Amino acid sequence: MKRYYAILLCLMIGGSAPLLAQTTPSLSALLELFSDDSERTYLDQLDGLGDSLFFDRNDGFRLADIELGSAQDSLWSHLNSGNFPTTDSLFDFWSFNQGELESFLNNDTLSTADSTTLSSSFFNLNELWNNNYDSLNANTGPFVNLNSDSLNVDFSGGDTRWEQYQGPWLQTYRELYNNELTPAILSTENGGLDSLQEVADNSIFSSALDLGLGFGNAWNDINFYEESYQTQSMVVLIASVPSFKTPLELRWALEGSFFFESQNAGDDQGVSLLEGVNPLRYSGNVALLYLPRFGSIGDAGSFHLYTSIGMDLGAYMPSHANNQSLVAADRIGKTTGFGPQIGAGFVVNYSALSFYSYGTVTTGRVVDDLGLNYRYDAASINAGIRFGNAVNAMFTSGVGNWAPKDGKHTVYSQFTIGIILDELIF
Repeated sequence: MKRYYAILLCLMIGGSAPLLAQTTPSLSALLELFSDDSERTYLDQLDGLGDSLFFDRNDGFRLADIELGSAQDSLWSHLNSGNFPTTDSLFDFWSFNQGELESFLNNDTLSTADSTTLSSSFFNLNELWNNNYDSLNANTGPFVNLNSDSLNVDFSGGDTRWEQYQGPWLQTYRELYNNELTPAILSTENGGLDSLQEVADNSIFSSALDLGLGFGNAWNDINFYEESYQTQSMVVLIASVPSFKTPLELRWALEGSFFFESQNAGDDQGVSLLEGVNPLRYSGNVALLYLPRFGSIGDAGSFHLYTSIGMDLGAYMPSHANNQSLVAADRIGKTTGFGPQIGAGFVVNYSALSFYSYGTVTTGRVVDDLGLNYRYDAASINAGIRFGNAVNAMFTSGVGNWAPKDGKHTVYSQFTIGIILDELIF
């Protein structure tokens, strides 16, 4: 399990090395990281997830149940409010992760080369944030006067189109699976994870993609066994920003959210949390997108189906340790789950704007040392708008579950602003 946490740390707080890579993005570069066993597990889980979404009439969830309208409404509400998040509190998050990383590197779990990779990646990423602190806040300007009424295109009717296009969407999923994913898997030799350097330098994280730094706020309902509470958290996002204008694209995202807990602040909610910075959720995902054009909207707009197949990794992080209780003395969060992810939705391209709305579903397993074989389940609905080559705004509502009977369970909604790196003012 320590190996998986090392990879998670590398991705979530050491993402600057991939940002600096210069190679062309390739799906096979990621697939090479599969071992034979992990590839079989992934394909079996993906087939099971697809069967449950398409054919299993007893699981209580259908593709028709994905409601995108609420995410779209929330996106416009945040854009129209003009109350955009700032980066003011993010330095505390970096400082916390630096301490976590140093503690991890000093326990002799990793080789010297792996430790060097993690350490240098973190400091490079930290420097990137420091150098662009003012620019990240200043570049939200294009959205100040942007709202749904000022756009000369009708984005309404998305839910109606979703109902109409479920049949064609199933066909696009089969095309993506059979014509792109399967041939790539069959033609790629499995190498497995040889080192963290291999992960950090993987060409899947290429600067050939439009890369963005994002930040925002999240509102969370959390359940940790008998403890339930609500909190608002800050969000840090490092991700590629698809252009949404070509039939096949690749997207990836690394995200962390955290909140601040003052002494005894959780007492009124009956929870025990660490004072200071509390990490909440760390997540990462990568997916291959298929965006076939299915029609026009007005004179300049085009309508595309959104289909994706990929991998999702999510970690529940808060510590609920309470040294005053023998039962709660070892209650540390840090529970990681991963599995295949399927996405469905639509995209509207209009001049310099791309409006996208999609849902994702993930079913996998939790990484553990105890052989408990817990399921990891996650789902989200997303709505966003890319404004030219400058800004990407997104609203997400999601759930994550890492233990039976909602033992570790989060429900969240968040709004983030992402600034594409090429547009930063240095």
